[in-house]
Amino acid sequence: MGTKWSIAYDITNMSIYFKIFETPTTAGDQKIFVKQAGEATTKIVAFKGFDFNCSVVGQVLDLGINREGVVNSYFVNYSTDINKEFMTIV
Repeated sequence: MGTKWSIAYDITNMSIYFKIFETPTTAGDQKIFVKQAGEATTKIVAFKGFDFNCSVVGQVLDLGINREGVVNSYFVNYSTDINKEFMTIV
């Protein structure tokens, strides 16, 4: 079994860089991991763009999105429905 993902923290620039080598995919009622052809793309979360105030709704990111570079705009507000969907697929 090879590497599924890698992550690097850039404390100075408040960013996280990550690569996903296997993508979570829904097959029927199960979530499976599919090996991607070629090299993984790098996704970047730039924390300077986030509001960490306790009154702000938490946000989540679908790691299976087919995007490269800064992915801040693809975060959505967390909800119990999103959590239930993930927990029932896994």
